[in-house]
Amino acid sequence: MSQMCKLIKELPSTPMIVTEELPETPEDITRLLGISSSAESEIAAFTTGIAAIGNVLSQEATSIPDEDIVNLGWLLSSLASAVDGLRYIETQADSILTRHKQANGGEL
Repeated sequence: MSQMCKLIKELPSTPMIVTEELPETPEDITRLLGISSSAESEIAAFTTGIAAIGNVLSQEATSIPDEDIVNLGWLLSSLASAVDGLRYIETQADSILTRHKQANGGEL
């Protein structure tokens, strides 16, 4: 199962991402850590892939049909939006974990 699938599967069982409540159980902490890690991994994969597409386009754009260039532009725009969403999820999880640590004397 891909990191994205795992992330999407975990989100509904982790309402604290939306409510920003502190985790109550060790399972909540484990889930938040997994969500943050999955989001970070997917962000890295997306940004590396987007950069690779940009590199290829900059070298081969004149030989690619205009319609394909437009479609690639829409794809890159959608991927950038997905990265923004992932970054928000990662930031929320990390923020909640940090606040939990501060409230518990530095321990998760």
